[in-house]
Amino acid sequence: MNSNYLTLIMNSGALLTIIILLPPIIMPKPSMTFTTKLVKTSMFISLIPLTIYLNENMETTLTLKPWMDWTLFNIALSFKIDKYTAIFTPIALVITWSIMEFSQWYMEKERLVDKFFKYLLLFLITMITFISANNLLQLFIGWEGVGIMSFLLISWWSGRTKANVSALQAVAYNRIGDIGLMMSMVWMCSNTNSWDLQQITLLLSNQQYIIPTLGFLIAATGKSAQFGLHPWLPAA
Repeated sequence: MNSNYLTLIMNSGALLTIIILLPPIIMPKPSMTFTTKLVKTSMFISLIPLTIYLNENMETTLTLKPWMDWTLFNIALSFKIDKYTAIFTPIALVITWSIMEFSQWYMEKERLVDKFFKYLLLFLITMITFISANNLLQLFIGWEGVGIMSFLLISWWSGRTKANVSALQAVAYNRIGDIGLMMSMVWMCSNTNSWDLQQITLLLSNQQYIIPTLGFLIAATGKSAQFGLHPWLPAA
C-alpha cells in the first residue's frame, strides 16, 4: 500500500483513539457502561497504528496547530507516533478498560463513581499526551497532567487520612522530578533555541551534556519512583 495512505491511516487511528475518549469527560453524568465501552472501542482503534508499525516498521508525526510562532522559537501541537506510542497506547487502554470493568462491580454503590471514571480517563489521556509528545512543552503538560490526576485518584476517598497523606506524599516526591525536567527544559531553550524533540536530537547528536542529562535522570527517577524517591508509590 502507498506510504501516504498508511501515514493517513496511522495518524487518523492515533487521533481517533484520543477523540473517542473525550465525550464522557464533557458529559455531565455519563454511565459507567457507556464510558467503559468507549475505552474498549478506543483500545481496538489503537491497534491500527500498532499493526501498521509492526508490519511496515513505520513511524510518523502528526502536527495539528502551531501554539507559538515566534521568529526564532516555534512550538506546534505535534504527536510522534513511533514504536513507544504504538505499543504503549493499547497497553494503557487495556489496563484502563480492566480497571473500569472491575470498578463497575467494586464501586457500584459509590455516589460519585462517574467523577472517578472521568479522573481515570483524564489520567489516561495525559499519559498518552506525555508518551506521544513531539516537543518539550507538550511533554511537560502531559507530565504535569499525570501528576495532578495521580493526586486526585490517590486521594479519591478523601475521608481517609491515609489517602490524603499518601496523595500529598506523591505530590512532594514528584516535585523533585519536576525540578529536574524544568532544569533540562530551560537548558534546551537557552542552548538549542528549540523544544522540538527531533531538532534537539539532531543538534545534540554525538555530544554529551551533564546538565540536561542530570535533569532528565532526576525527572525519571522521581516519576518512576526509583530507590530514594520511591516511598510515595507503596503508600499510594
